[in-house]
Amino acid sequence: MFVINKIDRKDARIQEVLNEVYDLFIDLDANEDQIEFPVLYAVGREGIAQKTQEGRGENLGVLFETIVDEIPAPSYDPSEPFQLLVADLDYSLIMSEDWLSARSPTDRYIRVMNLSALMKKDKIFR
Repeated sequence: MFVINKIDRKDARIQEVLNEVYDLFIDLDANEDQIEFPVLYAVGREGIAQKTQEGRGENLGVLFETIVDEIPAPSYDPSEPFQLLVADLDYSLIMSEDWLSARSPTDRYIRVMNLSALMKKDKIFR
């Protein structure tokens, strides 16, 4: 799945960007299934996504539907304790000993949480 954002700009290079992505996939020896990805067009500032360049989307519904339809659900082993990986783009003060936190080379915080370590009174924040 590929989203081309800022399609409303005067200097938008929609087809050129899409061609560059296809060229990259070819250079990486992608197979046909990998190259045939869905393309969406968006104006993120306005919260709009659409399946075609023409017209005007109403919201991000198409984006979310495509994510659900195209990206497989994670696999898991129900006998293992639940763990969650959070890639956080901003610093958060909601950290405790239950969070293993590290700073990545790109200066982003990466956290892994093991819910089996939480006590019943603890809350999970969204």
